[in-house]
Amino acid sequence: MAEVPHIMTCDLEDWYHPSLVGAPFEKWERYESRIETITDFILNLFQETNTHATFFVLGYVAEHFPDVIEKIASRGHEIASHSYRHQLVYNMTPEEFQKDTEKAVSILKEITGKSPKGYRAPSWSTSVHLNWYWEILKNLGFEYDSSLYPYKTFLYGDNSNPRTPYKIEKYGLFEIPPSVGEIFGKRIPYSGGFFLRVLPSFFINAFIHQYDRLRSPAVLYFHPWELDPGIPRQKLGFKNNFITYVNIGRFQKKIRKLTQKYHFVSMEHFLKNDVKNESYSI
Repeated sequence: MAEVPHIMTCDLEDWYHPSLVGAPFEKWERYESRIETITDFILNLFQETNTHATFFVLGYVAEHFPDVIEKIASRGHEIASHSYRHQLVYNMTPEEFQKDTEKAVSILKEITGKSPKGYRAPSWSTSVHLNWYWEILKNLGFEYDSSLYPYKTFLYGDNSNPRTPYKIEKYGLFEIPPSVGEIFGKRIPYSGGFFLRVLPSFFINAFIHQYDRLRSPAVLYFHPWELDPGIPRQKLGFKNNFITYVNIGRFQKKIRKLTQKYHFVSMEHFLKNDVKNESYSI
């Protein structure tokens, strides 16, 4: 039986965009961007390891650095949407969300010549029960979403969300969630962000192999600033500082080892080539 490839994703945002940093949108222009240099590093690494990825691009970044988006696309990676302003979806009205998403789509389409097929909500800030969210994505032509985190944290997620890709029949959209492992029936997040930075490689490899046994791709994610040990550090309080900055300086090595060890494709490639008729629905 053919191997199911795993999926690599990058949320393309700058160091001051994360929700925990909380930099006001009105001040974004004041901050020094580091997105160009670190994106070059990522693209070179992916080329060395024959990794193809989905880049969930913040519309603001695309607007200010269209050359970066063109370069990503020219290397054969998928361009998807990560909103325009990185606002939490569950704090927005349907009208605000539609306006933000339409702007992000318009910017990406102008740069790449095509509308993005995929969407990822900032900080996983949505729910399968947020009907207007799914209606808007469907009406704007999206084919899949990657926002339903299958683990409950203090910020996001739901333990009842499925761990593997599925189709939400009501809206005709595929959901491709980030991966979580299981130990004795308890879910363990591992596939990106803070979790990928802090967990030993032994556990990460074991959880990826769980997905091999499920005949389903492990979906990993990271942010460019996590690979940049030189990012400016903000005073966020002990908890948020730890979540945001722990192991930043060592993360390049971990991503390199993962891309050398496993075969990664984009979400677009997975949906086009690997989704079977038995994909389940909710």
